[in-house]
Amino acid sequence: MLLKQQAENVNTFAVPSTTLKAAKQDIRVVAYGSKDGKSGYGYFTIPLSDISASLLPTIPPSNHTTISHSTLNNNSVPLPCQTISTAQLHPPSCTIDPPIGDVLSPFSITCTTVEPFCCSGPCSFCLTTVDGNYMYCGSDLGMRSLFLPIGDKNYHYSLGLKVIVTNVDGHTINTTLFTQVRDSSCDSTIQDLQSLVLHYVTQLQQHGLFSASMLAQMFQSVSRRLNRGLNNKEEKSAKKKLREDMLTDMCVALTTGEPLKILLEAQMTADVVLSLVTEEDELTYNAEWQACCVLTSISKSLISMATTEGDVTGLMQQATTTIIQASSNILEVSANTEHQREISSLLLNITDHIQSALLANKRPNQQPASLTSPLISLYVNRLSPDKLQNQFFSFENNNSASFMLPSLGPGILPSVEPVDVRMLSFGINPFSWSKGDPIRGAVGGLSLTRENGSVIPVTNLGEEIEVLLPSLEAVDLNSTSLDLRKYSTLAINVTTPNASLVLKLEPSEEISLQLYLGFQYYPNDTHYKAKMQLPHLENPPEERYTWVLGPKDTAVDAGVYYLLVRPTVGAPVNSSNASVFITSFTAQCKYWDETKTNWSGCGCRVKVTVLEDNDPLADYRYLLVVSTGHRRGASTSSHVTVTLTGSVWESEPHHLTDPDKPVFERGGVDVFLMATPVSLGELQSIRLWHDNSGKHPAWYVNKVMVQDLETGQKWHFLCSSWLAIDMGEGTLDKVFPVAIDKDLKGFSNLFFMKTAKDFCDGHIWFSVVSRPASSNFTRVQRISCCFSLLLCTMLTSIIFWGIPTNPSEQSLDVGNIKFSWKQVMIGVQSSIIMFPVNLLIVSIFRFTRPRKKIQKVEEDQQPKSGSPQQEKKHSDTSPQWCKQTDIAVEYVIKDHVTCISSPGVGRSGGSKKCCQKGLPWWFLFVGWFLVAATSGVSAFFTILYGLNYGKQRSISWLISMTVSFFESLLLTQPIKVLGFAIFFALVVKSVDNDDDDDEEYIYMVRNQVLIYSDDPDDVRISRRDSSCSFYQPPPPSDIGKMKDNMIKDRKAFALIMEILIYVLFLCVLLMAAYSQRDPNAYFLTQHIQQSFSNGISDSMSHEDVFTWANSTLLKNIFGPYSGFITDGNSKLVGNARLRQVRVKKDSCRTASSMRRSVPDCHAPYSWEVEDMGSYGPGWKRLVDGNTSKTLLTPWQYQTQSTLRAHSVWGGVALYRGGGFTVVLGPDQQNAKSVLQYLFDNTWLDIYTRALFVEFTVYTANVNLFCIVTLMLETTAVGAFQYRSELQNVRLFQTTDGIHILASEAIYFLFILYYMFLQCKLMKQQKWEYFRNKWNLLELAIILLSWSAFSVFIKRTVQGNQDLQYYHDHKNRFPSFYETAAADSALGYIIAFLVLLATIKMWHLMRLNAKLSMITSTLQRAWTDISSFIVIIVIMFLAYSITSNLLFGWKLYTYKTLVDAAMAMVSLQLGIFNYDEILDLNPVLGAFIIGSCIIFMLFVVLNLFISVILEAFSQEQRHHKPSEEEEIVDLMFMKICSFFGIKTKKKQ
Repeated sequence: MLLKQQAENVNTFAVPSTTLKAAKQDIRVVAYGSKDGKSGYGYFTIPLSDISASLLPTIPPSNHTTISHSTLNNNSVPLPCQTISTAQLHPPSCTIDPPIGDVLSPFSITCTTVEPFCCSGPCSFCLTTVDGNYMYCGSDLGMRSLFLPIGDKNYHYSLGLKVIVTNVDGHTINTTLFTQVRDSSCDSTIQDLQSLVLHYVTQLQQHGLFSASMLAQMFQSVSRRLNRGLNNKEEKSAKKKLREDMLTDMCVALTTGEPLKILLEAQMTADVVLSLVTEEDELTYNAEWQACCVLTSISKSLISMATTEGDVTGLMQQATTTIIQASSNILEVSANTEHQREISSLLLNITDHIQSALLANKRPNQQPASLTSPLISLYVNRLSPDKLQNQFFSFENNNSASFMLPSLGPGILPSVEPVDVRMLSFGINPFSWSKGDPIRGAVGGLSLTRENGSVIPVTNLGEEIEVLLPSLEAVDLNSTSLDLRKYSTLAINVTTPNASLVLKLEPSEEISLQLYLGFQYYPNDTHYKAKMQLPHLENPPEERYTWVLGPKDTAVDAGVYYLLVRPTVGAPVNSSNASVFITSFTAQCKYWDETKTNWSGCGCRVKVTVLEDNDPLADYRYLLVVSTGHRRGASTSSHVTVTLTGSVWESEPHHLTDPDKPVFERGGVDVFLMATPVSLGELQSIRLWHDNSGKHPAWYVNKVMVQDLETGQKWHFLCSSWLAIDMGEGTLDKVFPVAIDKDLKGFSNLFFMKTAKDFCDGHIWFSVVSRPASSNFTRVQRISCCFSLLLCTMLTSIIFWGIPTNPSEQSLDVGNIKFSWKQVMIGVQSSIIMFPVNLLIVSIFRFTRPRKKIQKVEEDQQPKSGSPQQEKKHSDTSPQWCKQTDIAVEYVIKDHVTCISSPGVGRSGGSKKCCQKGLPWWFLFVGWFLVAATSGVSAFFTILYGLNYGKQRSISWLISMTVSFFESLLLTQPIKVLGFAIFFALVVKSVDNDDDDDEEYIYMVRNQVLIYSDDPDDVRISRRDSSCSFYQPPPPSDIGKMKDNMIKDRKAFALIMEILIYVLFLCVLLMAAYSQRDPNAYFLTQHIQQSFSNGISDSMSHEDVFTWANSTLLKNIFGPYSGFITDGNSKLVGNARLRQVRVKKDSCRTASSMRRSVPDCHAPYSWEVEDMGSYGPGWKRLVDGNTSKTLLTPWQYQTQSTLRAHSVWGGVALYRGGGFTVVLGPDQQNAKSVLQYLFDNTWLDIYTRALFVEFTVYTANVNLFCIVTLMLETTAVGAFQYRSELQNVRLFQTTDGIHILASEAIYFLFILYYMFLQCKLMKQQKWEYFRNKWNLLELAIILLSWSAFSVFIKRTVQGNQDLQYYHDHKNRFPSFYETAAADSALGYIIAFLVLLATIKMWHLMRLNAKLSMITSTLQRAWTDISSFIVIIVIMFLAYSITSNLLFGWKLYTYKTLVDAAMAMVSLQLGIFNYDEILDLNPVLGAFIIGSCIIFMLFVVLNLFISVILEAFSQEQRHHKPSEEEEIVDLMFMKICSFFGIKTKKKQ
C-alpha cells in the first residue's frame, strides 16, 4: 500500500527525504479537492528503484494514513492444493479508489490474494468497518460503487475498513484499509441529490449490479442528509418525490432482482427504510405503499435466512426491531386516511412474517421474543401444551394489551406438538376505516398456531379469556357508600346505549344482598327491570359482589337507572349494621370479525373495578334557598355548612353541595332539601360557615329563605355579609337572625335586592356575561335578543337617514370623523323606538315556563301503595343527595320516601296547576319566530338600502347606530332596571316574588305525605360521616392564622402586581415621552444655525448687518429650489419677517456736567423705554396722511397680539413680541428690493436695540416644523451680537405610526387607574394622606400628567389654528410662536414627569433591605442634614455674591449672580478656570478660591458626610425587619415556586 500525507490550502507540497528513503514501494500522490458541494481528485505515481524489496510495507507513524495487515487466522493447517507454511501465506493486498472522498462518493476496492489460498474454489470477500458495520459481501474481487459512512472527525475523517477473505474450506485471512470520508455535501441541494440518485441507479442498471443491498449503501447517506435537513430551504414536494423514488427503486430491486440472502444485508436495507419513513410529513401514499413492499420482501427473506443461517438470535432481533419501528411510523401516517385499509393489510402481513422468522429454529419453553415500538408491540413464544394452561401473556410496557388464557381442553391443543403463541398490540385502531362505533384505546390480538404456521381454532371454552386493554381516556364513574341498616337506592345515569353496565359492591362484611334495577322508575319486589342475588359464591373472591349487565342480559338504554340494595337477613332480624360501597361504570368490548370485516361484540364481556363513596340524609323536610350576592368575588370554592336553630330543636350541621353543578356562584340561587329527625319549631336563626378552602374561598351570602315543607311556613334571613377572613368582618362563621316583616318590606331592602338582581339578569347586554345560574333565560336567547336589537336599530337608523340632510348644520371634527347633533338624536330615537319590540321578545323568553317531561307508567306496572318511590341522586363528594328538576333548581330529597297525595291536596294541586304563572312552554317558538323575523327583515332592508349610501352618509349612519348601541347599553337598559326596581319596592312590596320560579316545584314537594309501614322497605333514615372537617366550624385560632396568611399572600401579590404595573407604566411613559422628541431635531437645528451664521462676526455695525442680510440671509432663505431654504430639504412656510425693537429718543438722563458734550442719551432696552410710536420713512414724523399703507408698515409699531408673536429672551434682555416689522416677500428679488429700501431710509439706526429675522420651515423628511428666530441685539454700545433661537415642533402625530397615539392613550388609562387608587387612599387616610411624601409624589405625577394632557390639547388646537392661518394667508408671515411655546412647556412637563416617575422607583425598591436601610438612615439624620444644608446654602450664597461683585465687571463667567453661583458649584466639582481669576487679581483670587475650597469642601461637606455615616451606623445597630421584608421573602418564594425553583425557608 501507499504512504499518504495530507496538505490543505497549498499549491505545493514537499515530501521529506527521510520519507523517500524509508519508502519500500512506489509513492502515489493524490490531489483531492471540493467546491460547491462537488468533489474530485487526481493522482500520479513516483517509481522507486527497489520495487520488489518486500511484499509487506512497513507501518508509518501514527499521524499518517496507513494500511495495516493482520496475522493469519489458520494455525498452520495444510492447504488443500499444496502444502505451504504459514509464513508463505500473505494477507490480501487491497487498494481503494479514490483514496479520499465523501459520503456521496462511490468507492471501489480491489483485492488480490495468494493463488494457493483460493485454488480450491472461488473465495468470498466481505467488507465491514472496523466497528463491525456491514458494507458488502460477494465473490467479486473488485468491490465497486460502494458508499461509505463518514469518518472520524477527530482523526481527519479517517475511516477504517476490514476486508475478510474466506475460501471454500472456511479458512479466512483479512486486512485493514484506512481512507478518508468527509461530509462535504452539506451544501448539496435537493436537485443535486436527485441527480446523484438517478445517475447512480442508472449506472447500477447498466453494469448489472442493480440490487437492494447496493442501493441501500447510497440511500443511507442520502436519507441521512434529508433527515438532517439541507442548508438551503427546499420545497417539501421535492423531498417527498425523492423519498418516493428511492423507496420505489428498492421495491423494484427486491421484486425483480435476487432476494436478500445475508442477514446483515437485510439489517442494512431495513435501516434505510426506517430512515426514509422517519419524517412523517414527507410521506405520500405511494411512498407508504412502496415502503410496505420493501418491508414485506425483507420480512419474507428473514424467514429463509432464519432456517439456513442457524442461530442468529441477536442479528435477527436487531433486523426485526428495525422493521417494526418502520411499520409503526407507517401506521401512524396512514391512520384515518382513505388508504388505511390497504396499508393496514400490508402491515399485518409484515408482522406475521416477522413472527414466523422469530419462531424459526426456536426451541419450546424458552424465553419469549418481544419487540416494542411506539404503536406496534409484537410477542412470540413456543410452548408445550401443558405450559399454555392458565398462562398470562403480556408486554413489558403498560400501554399494550394483555391476555389471560384459561384451562384449554385436550380437544383444542395438540397432545405432543408444541404450540406457537403469537400476540400483537396496536396503540391505535388499525381498522379505523371500518364504519361503526368509534374504537379508542389499545387494540390487541392473540393467536395460537402450529409449527407449520396453521392456526389452531379456539372455540367453545368452558371459561372466558380475560383481556386487559388499557384505556388512556378518562371514564365517568359513580361511587356511593350506603348504610344497610336501612336499605337505600342509588341513581345511575347511563349515557351510552348498548353498553355493559358494571356494578361493583364492596360490603363491610360478608352479607347476602338482593339487588333490583329499574329504568327511569324506582324498583321494588314486583316492579323491576333486572334482579340479582349477591354474592356469587362460584366466582373468584374479587368478583363475588360484581353484577355485569351486558346487552345479552338486558337492553341497556341511555337514561337514569335506579338500583335498590336490600340486605337479606333471617327472621326476626329486620336490618343489618353493615355498609356497602357501590361503584357503577359503563363500558363496551369489541373484537374484529375478519369474516365480516367489522367490529363485533358477540361473546365479548366487560369487567371493571373502581371505588368511591357517598352518604344519604334524613326525615323532616326543610327547603333552603340560598342566594349568593352579585358583588365581585362573591362566589366561593369552600365547603359551606349550615345549621338551623328553632324554638324546639337545633339541626345537625349539613354540608351544602351538589355533585352535578357548581354551587354558590356569583348571583346564583341554590336550593337544597334538608331533612331533620323532628320538627325544629319556629325558626329563630341560621348559622353558616365554611372551611376557607379552594382557590377563592371568600363568600358573599345575600339572603337565605327556609321553608317547612310540612306546614308551608317560610322564614327569611337577610344576610348581606361576607364570610371571609380578608373582607367584611373577617369571619368565617356567622349567625343570622330571622327577618321580621318590616325588614323584608323596607324600601332599601326591596330596591337594592331588585336592582342587584336585574342588573345581572334584566340588563340585556350585561346579562349575556353575568347571567344567573338559576335563570331559564339562556345565554343563547339573550345573545339572539341582542342581535335582533342591533339589526333593528340599524334599520331604524336607515329609515331616518333616508331623509335629505341639511349641509349647513354645525359639526365637531374628531380626526376624519364629524359628529353632529342630528346623528346623535337619530341614534337616541332609534334606540327608543326599538325598546318596546325588544322588551316584548325578552319578556316572552323570560316568562315562558320550561317544558315538562312526564314519565308515563302503565297501570299494571305502578308500585303498590306501600312501595317506596325514590327521589334522590347520589353524590360521591358530599353527604347530600341532589336532584335536578326541569326548572334547573337543585334539591336534596330523602331517599326511599313513600309519597302519597291526600285527596284535599290533590284537589288544591289541581287548581294550582290551572293557575300556574308564566307563559306556556310553546311560547318559546313565538319568541324565536319574532327574533328570526325582526332580524331577517332588518338585515334585508339594511343590505338593500345600505348599498345605495355614499361614504359620508354611511359614516353618519354608522355613527347613529353606535350612539344607539351605547344609549341602550348605558341609558335605556339601566333606566329600565331602576324603574322596575322602584316600582317593585314602592308598589308591589312582595318578598316572595323572587321565589316564583321555584313555586311550582316547592308546592309539589310540600304536598307529599310520608307514610311508614312495618315492612323494612318503608323505613328511611340517613347517616353522615361526622369525621369530615367541614362539619365543625373553624376555631378562632385557625381563623387568626388563616387571616395572617391571607393578608401576607395578598400583600405579596399586591407587591408583585404593583411592581409589574409600574414597570409597564414607566415603559409606556418613556415611549410617550420620547415620541414627543425626535433625534433628527438636533441635526436640523445645527444645519439651520450653521447655514445662517456665515458672515457673522463678534461685533457688527449697521452696514455689516445689511451686508449679512443681502448675502447669507437671502441666499439661504431663498434656496436653489423655489419655496425651499438652504439645500432644498426644508419648505419655507409663508414668508420671512424682519422685526426690530427700538428705544425712545432721550430715553436716559445725561450727567449735568456732560449735557453740552453729549446732547442725546439712548438707554439700553427695557420695556419702559421701548419706542411704540408711528413714523414715516426715515423715522420722520408722519405728516402726509396720503402715504401708502404698505410703505408705512415698516415704520409703524405693531403690538404683540397684532403680530401673533411672543416675548423673546435674548442675551441682553427680555424683548416684547411687538415692534416694527417688514415681510421680505415670496422671492429673492422682492426681498432685495425691500432690504435696499430699508437701507436707503436708515431703518436701522442708533435707537435700534434688537433685530429679529423670523421664519418657519417644515421638513417633511423628518416630519418637523422648525420655528427660527435669528437675533441681532446690541447693548447700546453700537455693536450687534448674533444669537439664534430654534424650536422644533411635530404637529402631525399620526404620520409616525399609530403606536404613538396608542402609547399616549394607554398612559392616561394608567393615570386614571392611579387616580382611582389615590382617591381610595384619600378616603381611607383623610388628612394623613398629605403627610406621606410618597403620596405627594403620586399626586404630583397625576397633576403633571393632566397638565401635560392640557398642554397637549392646547398645542394641538393652536397648531391647527396656525396651520389654518397659513393656508388662508400664504403671503404673510405665519406665527407659530404660541404652538412652539406650548410644545416647550409640554417638553418641560414631560421631563419633570419622567424625573418624578423614575424617583418613584426608589419607593418600589423599599422592598430591598439595603435600600430600605438607606431610606431609614436619611430619615434619622434629617434634622442634622437640614441644618447643614442651610449652612451650605449660606456659604454658597456668600461666595457667589462676593465673586460676582469682585469679578463680574471683567469676567464673563461671573457677569451675573446666577453665573457666579454656577461657577462656585463647578469649583467644588473641580471644573474651574483658575487662570482667569489669577490673571485678573492673583492675591484676592487665590484667597477666594482657597478659602472656598477649605471651608466648603474640607470642613462643611465632610461634616455633612459624617452626619450621614453616623446615622447609618445607628440604623444598622437598631434596625428591625419590617413586615414588608417578610412579605418580600414570601413573594420571592412564590415566584420561585411558580418557576419550579426550590428554596429554603428562613427560620
